[in-house]
Amino acid sequence: MKRRIALFLAALMAVSCLAGCGQQTQQTGGGSSQPQPGSSAGSNTGSGEGDFTGTIKFGIGCPLTGTSASYGELMLLGANMAAEELNAAGGINGMRVEIVAYDDKQDPNEAALVAQRFCDNNEIYAVISHGGSGLTMAAAPIYEEAKMTNMAPSSSASLVTEQGHQYLVRHVIREDRQAPQVIAFLANNMKCKKIAVVYANNDHGQGNLETSLEVAKQLNLEVVATETYTPGTERDFSALLTKVKRANPDGIAIYADYAEGGMILGQAYQQGMTDIPWVGQSSLTYNTLIELAGVEALQNLYMTITFNPYSERPAVKSFMERFQAQRGQGEIPSEPCAFSYDIIKVYAQAIEAGATKDNLALWIKNLVPGQEPFVAHDILLGDEVQWDSKGDVTPRGVDILKVSPEGIFVDTDLAVDVSGLNM
Repeated sequence: MKRRIALFLAALMAVSCLAGCGQQTQQTGGGSSQPQPGSSAGSNTGSGEGDFTGTIKFGIGCPLTGTSASYGELMLLGANMAAEELNAAGGINGMRVEIVAYDDKQDPNEAALVAQRFCDNNEIYAVISHGGSGLTMAAAPIYEEAKMTNMAPSSSASLVTEQGHQYLVRHVIREDRQAPQVIAFLANNMKCKKIAVVYANNDHGQGNLETSLEVAKQLNLEVVATETYTPGTERDFSALLTKVKRANPDGIAIYADYAEGGMILGQAYQQGMTDIPWVGQSSLTYNTLIELAGVEALQNLYMTITFNPYSERPAVKSFMERFQAQRGQGEIPSEPCAFSYDIIKVYAQAIEAGATKDNLALWIKNLVPGQEPFVAHDILLGDEVQWDSKGDVTPRGVDILKVSPEGIFVDTDLAVDVSGLNM
């Protein structure tokens, strides 16, 4: 049975800041964990009763001021939720968990400065490293030189883990494992033969395009059009859509965030493109998409998601109950929020298994001689999660959402048919 859950998400982040990050979108902000506007740093201690022998501090670099502040606020909320949960259970090896937040302002230059601040702070054990691929890559060399473990919650560009950084780990599924499932859904589930690809002209969009072209060839799909746009600047997509319509595809892959995605889909509907299925990613699953496009324009849109807040898994249900107790029953967390929560839990499990500050990233990647194989258990991404030597999570499937005629997101209970796909 389909489950309907409304998404009440309001504030727009700066669209230009979405470069290189497939999961990087924002939701409504607010909450006691955010530093006051204008502050570049914040320290947030998870609550919980118990006797503690000390404190273990984890850093998080995220936007806390400016147009992207609510995006970063939810990242910080996720980290603090994990800290509170751990502290209520006695901490990590008897140590209270504390989250220290520095404001990267969603800017690569600021991210590098934040990385240096964390590395200069001897009390920081490890870091949740920034919201976007460009920021994570700008900061990674600094963390690497200091041998500071940094784990990215939403930096999906494939290049992130191809630089040889030992101390960088990624929690989100890389785009060259996400985009293939978009194309497979079009080919195998929707039975398309000719497709078009609409993508943002940034690292994230380009990476998804390259992967899509490769996978389309594997699955014997003809790509009849590839059209791009510049994020944060364009609002009239009529020329782009005219080219796509003229190519006569029977399915379209769209790699866009909810703002431009909403405008593109709304304008496509106005041009009479009413019967063509569109398939996008989790960056579209926000209420602003519906507001911009209109409900009627979204009835043939499918969205792939890697974190499913509607899952019946106990870890997800428990997290959602606590999240909605704080934020309201109508709201769901962003993937960066959920994955920031996960990262703190992963750090805790690795430390309790024997990892130290000096080898935490290596331990997570199973690169420490003599260690027991590390598997993270009962986290939001999955019941069992492992990482390869580059720091990427093991490949896994996605879930599919749609927009109902009533204008709410619904879980379709569909599974991507990955026949012919090399995962």
